[in-house]
Amino acid sequence: MSTNIDIDSLLSGKNPNRFSKVLIFLLVIALIGSYFLYDYINNENEEAVFETITTEHVVEKTNLTTSVEAASTIIADEQLQTRFNTSGKVLEIYVSVGDYVEKNQPLAKLINNDSERTLNRAKITLEEAELILQEQTQPLSALETASNNQSIINAQSQVLNAQITLDNLLAGATNLQKSSMEYDLATAKQQVNTAKTTLENLTKSNPETATNISTTEKAVITAGRQIDTTLASLKVARQNYCTTNQNSGVDVCGADDIPLSAINIKALSDQINNVNAISNDLYSLTTSLLQSDASYKNALDNHKLQKQLLDEAKVSSQESLDIAEKRLQNKNDQNTDLLAEPTTEELQQANNTLNQAQASLTVANARNAEDLAGLSEIDIKQLQFSIEKAKITLAEAEETINDLTLKAPFSGTIGSVDIVKGQNVTTNTNAFLLSNLDSISIDMNISETDLPNIKTGQFGIANFNAMPDQSYLFEISTISFIPEISQGVVSYPVKANIITRNNIGSLDMENLQPILVSLGISTEERTEGNNNRTEGSGDRTELLACVEKAIGTSISNPRDIRNLTPEQRTQLQEAGCLNGNRSERGTNRSQQQLNSLRSLLNPTPPHIGMNGSVTIITEIKLDALVIPSKSIKEEGGKSYVLLQNEISKTSEKQFITTGFTDFSQTEIISGLEEGNIILIETQVVKSTTNTTTEEEREGTSLESPNIRRIR
Repeated sequence: MSTNIDIDSLLSGKNPNRFSKVLIFLLVIALIGSYFLYDYINNENEEAVFETITTEHVVEKTNLTTSVEAASTIIADEQLQTRFNTSGKVLEIYVSVGDYVEKNQPLAKLINNDSERTLNRAKITLEEAELILQEQTQPLSALETASNNQSIINAQSQVLNAQITLDNLLAGATNLQKSSMEYDLATAKQQVNTAKTTLENLTKSNPETATNISTTEKAVITAGRQIDTTLASLKVARQNYCTTNQNSGVDVCGADDIPLSAINIKALSDQINNVNAISNDLYSLTTSLLQSDASYKNALDNHKLQKQLLDEAKVSSQESLDIAEKRLQNKNDQNTDLLAEPTTEELQQANNTLNQAQASLTVANARNAEDLAGLSEIDIKQLQFSIEKAKITLAEAEETINDLTLKAPFSGTIGSVDIVKGQNVTTNTNAFLLSNLDSISIDMNISETDLPNIKTGQFGIANFNAMPDQSYLFEISTISFIPEISQGVVSYPVKANIITRNNIGSLDMENLQPILVSLGISTEERTEGNNNRTEGSGDRTELLACVEKAIGTSISNPRDIRNLTPEQRTQLQEAGCLNGNRSERGTNRSQQQLNSLRSLLNPTPPHIGMNGSVTIITEIKLDALVIPSKSIKEEGGKSYVLLQNEISKTSEKQFITTGFTDFSQTEIISGLEEGNIILIETQVVKSTTNTTTEEEREGTSLESPNIRRIR
């Protein structure tokens, strides 16, 4: 049974073991209380005894550093949840999780028919606008000039004709017009009479009288007589065939078999072809019968054709008569109109026609003049504006098409693929998670008490839980002064760049001094037989002169360069003071320091999401005169130590001025020198049972029989 169930049972009073568990709990509390009560009574009966132990400490110079501790996490400097800039359906996906992609490499593509249609329309609109401008700004061709001239001529002709028509209406018919109209009327009447005569000859003639019979009618009569003649010949030929050859096997002797059927014609033809089976007489009779049948059929066809031609001639004659009568009627109407006075409507129509013709002529002349003069400046600007507008529309359409392909904004690794082929996406749809694993940073939160000691450019060491045996050098890059509050704790986000073996050479050695000291890498350069630091033999004077010339301020020691402002150090760098004026020995020393630091750097980068801790070197004092902080006492607001006289071996108060401290050791600005011996008093508490507990207390005695020397 779980703990929660037991607690619930106890609280509800339904557990049968409730009483026993409560009893055990009370017994445990009683035993603990008895133990502390016994210990208190025994301690009250003991009398504490204090013993002062005095130790010696030699004042020395050393490197003094302070640092800040904080938790950290590895993050990617470049990490982005990519999305499309337009909507559409996913057409293709080109990458998978874990793939490395270059900047601008296509990741996926959408399809959007509306965008493609918009692009095509934009292209056509731009081409049309450019073509219009080209056409309008080109000089007139010979063909265009001729066309304009022809338009003017046509308009002039229309004006002339309209004027003539109006003048004729106003002047009335002339004698010439009247004579011409009379001649036209006589001609039309003659055509009507001729058409009537022709039609009467075709329809009302006496076939027996050859006088008025037309050629077409005569042909019909002749064809009818030919039918009778060929029919008689066919009957005779059939009679001769049937009488001579009664058993020929061909049924051509029936009364209805005129003309012959197709079956009988084939049978007779077969007899002719089979010359061995028939006699010469039969052959002759058969041939005569077939010829007579063919002649009779031709006569029938000819008669039919002639009748058809006669009917068509009658129809044609009737049509000719109708046309002649209509022409005559038109001429009569024209004659009536010619002789009649013009009406108001006719005059108004003639005037309107003339006005329209004149307006057309005006337009043709204006258009020709405009073409000759070319486009105005305003017209050209309007056309150019249309082209620029079309270009903008086309660029927008092309951008929309380009947006259909999602490209990597930077080089990196695909962390996730959040879309599938065929999916409809919008601008809010997550597509890919892209991370630059080659550019990572350390993310940390600094407490509000430590923040004043943190600044950009500071170095530190990072360690991660997943890689406990490996350390990483970093440099603080950004500090956010917007606090983050979690459960009442205030902290500030700080970001740092990991220093690798490849980029460490670009760092300033002056800024690297604290980290070099913390890692135990020597920052000193010593001459042969001398432990004093130098900047090189002959270059010291040259370096100091270069500094004074570059920034206008003199320094007494090259080490003072580190106390200059960043702007001043940049000026020195630009002037070549920090590069070309170093001694070969100093250059070699810097290179050795870089090589030593490079060898300590881990070549394997940490992974995104790893957690660990960091140590930030906030301040360093090189060759500082330091003493243990516990040796410093206070009196009247002043600090002092117990200084031992080397001759008399007595102690005296020595007031001092303190500086930088890491709380374990404190820098001495004045009051002491290297090699001085100070005394540190420590009180030890002893019980009557000879059990001792050491506790540091301020001593009151200046002398002690128990003195230890510490170096």
